[in-house]
Amino acid sequence: MNVPLQRRGPVLVAALLLILTLAIALAAAPFGAAQAADAPAAPAPAAPAAPDAACSGGPTIDGVTLDECVVNNFTVGGDSRSITVWYTENVSTATRDLDDGSTINLTHYVNSDAEAQQVADWAQEAWEIFYDIFSHHPYTTGCSNNLNIQLEDLASGAGVAYWASSGNCTIGINSPTVRAGNAQRTTYHEVQHYLQYSYDDGCYADLQSNYDDNAEFVEGYADLSEDSVNAAVDAVAHGGSVSGYDPTNSLYDEGYMNVWTKYFVEHAGSRGTSADPDHGWDAVRKHYEVCDDQDTLYVLPSVIPALTGMSEEEFFLDFFAANWAKEWADDATQPELVYFDDDGNPYGTVNVQQDFNLSTSQSFPGESTPETWAGQYYQATPQSGCDYVTVEVDGEAGAVLGINLMAADTSGATSVSRSAWIGEDFTRTFAGWGVHHRIVAAVNAFGNPYDYDVAFSCVSPSVELLDPRPRPNSTLVGQPDSPTAFLGRFRVSDGGSPVRGLVADSFSANAEGSAITIQTGSFQEIGEEYWAVMVPPTQPAGTTYVDMELCLDNALCDTNSDALLYVPPGNSDLALLFDGSGSMDTEDVIGQGTRLVNAKKAGSVMADLLVDGDRVLVMDFSAHSCSGDDCTFDINTYLTRSEIPTGATI
Repeated sequence: MNVPLQRRGPVLVAALLLILTLAIALAAAPFGAAQAADAPAAPAPAAPAAPDAACSGGPTIDGVTLDECVVNNFTVGGDSRSITVWYTENVSTATRDLDDGSTINLTHYVNSDAEAQQVADWAQEAWEIFYDIFSHHPYTTGCSNNLNIQLEDLASGAGVAYWASSGNCTIGINSPTVRAGNAQRTTYHEVQHYLQYSYDDGCYADLQSNYDDNAEFVEGYADLSEDSVNAAVDAVAHGGSVSGYDPTNSLYDEGYMNVWTKYFVEHAGSRGTSADPDHGWDAVRKHYEVCDDQDTLYVLPSVIPALTGMSEEEFFLDFFAANWAKEWADDATQPELVYFDDDGNPYGTVNVQQDFNLSTSQSFPGESTPETWAGQYYQATPQSGCDYVTVEVDGEAGAVLGINLMAADTSGATSVSRSAWIGEDFTRTFAGWGVHHRIVAAVNAFGNPYDYDVAFSCVSPSVELLDPRPRPNSTLVGQPDSPTAFLGRFRVSDGGSPVRGLVADSFSANAEGSAITIQTGSFQEIGEEYWAVMVPPTQPAGTTYVDMELCLDNALCDTNSDALLYVPPGNSDLALLFDGSGSMDTEDVIGQGTRLVNAKKAGSVMADLLVDGDRVLVMDFSAHSCSGDDCTFDINTYLTRSEIPTGATI
């Protein structure tokens, strides 16, 4: 789709005559800058006009009168509204004198009535969708509930939403853009500006007085609106928006095509589904409403917690991670790392500031966050022999950094392993060569910049077999000729840092040389440990104690003596007691699961280990309505002690 490269932002002009002279001064300001007075609206015709009908009272620009109009009358939200599009089909070239003494030629005409009608239809389409989202009409105060659109040669940019005031409700759409057939997205964009102006209990005044320092929202949301109306446009809009994003530039210094706005609606909004063009736009509505209440657009510290329960810092940390991880993360289990609308026209890959091959080590001392709410990506590609990689970020004393440490398998069934932290320093170790093709440290600032060091090192970690334990705490695994499954728990670490992202095929286990089977589908990474259900090998009659060895890549091993005892375990009475309090929603290390998620994983492993005759009790507990140490306790029993037959579901 041939998309215009520029759109003009909102512009304020004093009178229709001033459009002729002052608009030229704007040509040097990208997308328009605020002027000092209001533009009068072109009058609506006395009666609805059909295409090819002359209209009196049309605006005159550079001596060219827009002498035709089309009017769309419609009802939205039970209210009668109209859109008037002013245009001319008289082919001519007008001349405009510039302040520097030069002149430019302008062509204010369109090719046909149908082109004008299409602009009116697009504007109505946007109006109706925006009203459904916001329960707000675009600004038409004092304009007889009519929005005027002038098809004029803007000299620079594809559209302009002139600053609105009572009786002044006018949008300009660039006539050459209309003639080229590229005005659809521009029309949606400018109507969204007039929707912004309708929040005039305080938000519009702030928006107008601070433009274009607030373009990250004013233009960011208007750009975003271009793919929120029409499904066909939605399928191709925002292409390249991640590759075009500069992570070293502050979120609050962004402007047009601000990809943060797309992440914001997808992950803070709840409207519709990802298949809908207006998916998540209730988040923008919330932003405008809080802006109107607080008289400023800078209300994300209030808006984001209200919509997501997260802090602005936590939300930005996820956004910064998603821009790198989106190509390889799993939509179902890592939704915070993807853009659901990254479809027909790919968003591209984020710009990394350091990209290098890693064979031994690489360090970046004395780094600084480039701005507030901005950061840098350090990306390593492990080489042969670099089987494990430790990544360390060490911030200055008291630093509050956003630190994402991630590793991606970028081929086949792709995956991302992520650990994240907000604080001074953070370290993680990942499997390297042969498992993860790219490993990144993404470091960002929030409200204050800080200094920090980054280091990558190829390491040889150690393996620790946690369970089964040595004698006398051996695990009972049944008769030698018909052993039963048991739980294996183990940790892989380097200097105390857990090694993340390992897969089941990386591990093997044996009982004094005879292979132990890791049950398919049971392998899980739980917090800083790995768990798996294991089936021991059969043994000769009379076997009792057997050593168990666990190995990583058949090279790094740990052995527990007499860990397996071949005697029937008998039956067990087991209790699953869950903490049901709100603290279980805490994710102690971002990317490693909430406490509740990890508790559920542990419970599912236990279910895999039950044998006929075992009995299970399931309860939870929580406390609420606390006054000091005095709390009301809730203790709930979900399953009384019951024998669970094979194949049953708890």
